[in-house]
Amino acid sequence: METQAIKLDKVEVDRIVFYNPQTKWGIFRVRNDERIQLLDGPPLPDIAVAGNFEGVYVGCKVTVDGDIVQHPKYGRQVQIKNITVIHDNTTQEGVINFLTKSVIKGIHVQNAKKIYKKFGQSSIDVVLDTPDRLSEISGIGPTTVQKVKESIEQYKKMKDLIQFSIDNGIPYSQIFKLHEM
Repeated sequence: METQAIKLDKVEVDRIVFYNPQTKWGIFRVRNDERIQLLDGPPLPDIAVAGNFEGVYVGCKVTVDGDIVQHPKYGRQVQIKNITVIHDNTTQEGVINFLTKSVIKGIHVQNAKKIYKKFGQSSIDVVLDTPDRLSEISGIGPTTVQKVKESIEQYKKMKDLIQFSIDNGIPYSQIFKLHEM
């Protein structure tokens, strides 16, 4: 199978095609606004990206390092070597999308709107760094705060493991297997 290295920089996730939360393996599509050429053939309007990932949701932006491959059944796609989800804290929509669609559990749209109203562009930092402050918001009780804190703890452990693995040349596909050990 012919491969070519590629970096997709800050591309928007258009659709999650498949995702298995147990194995953290899936396929999503990103818009090819720059008309990136994948191997031989015409530029595609969108690009399939396959591999292990977590925290990707429709509307978020990602940076992907990977290999372009020609899958015998599904055609040209990018296989993930490394992926970074870019958190948009510059807009209300970006903050609400992150809080409700990322790996953080327990925050629904109504509460995300309340969080943004209280903390503005600092909302993501407040949730990730000082989740106890969520109790300042009407309608968010101790059970929700605890659920958020537990998911943030998992998120941070994975983020640290991913960075450690990348720094030490461990393939991205092996990171989730390491996490389960």
